[in-house]
Amino acid sequence: MSTDSNQFSLDKIDSLQALNKVSLSGIVGAMLLLALSLLPVFGYQDSAFEHRVLGKTESIAYQVLEIQSKGQVRGIASSDETGQMGSDPWGNPYLYRFENKADSKIVVVWSKGPNGVDDSAQAFTDQSLFSINPQFKVDDLGTVLKL
Repeated sequence: MSTDSNQFSLDKIDSLQALNKVSLSGIVGAMLLLALSLLPVFGYQDSAFEHRVLGKTESIAYQVLEIQSKGQVRGIASSDETGQMGSDPWGNPYLYRFENKADSKIVVVWSKGPNGVDDSAQAFTDQSLFSINPQFKVDDLGTVLKL
């Protein structure tokens, strides 16, 4: 009788182990399915952030132009200014560079993007904005206004 009882216990243990394996694989499968279903949501969030950043950089660019036009002193042929204004969705300040020459103005406003590194600064500060076609590097996003 003890042999039957031991056999029953071993069968029960085997059944529980098999059930645990099935449960574990089911849980892992469900988690994988959930993770895959959330990927598009995070992609849309990044896209929404990018659209918000582009709208904000354009708004800041016009603000910089307005500030510059109100503070402009007669007789100065050109001016160049860099600065920061507001915060992007990742908590970093928006950066800008304004350049005014004779009757032309250009302002570049950009966000450091999700990585928080100012990958575009070198391109915007080493030379005149009028001599280059400003382009944003890596994941930086922004607006260029030429008037």
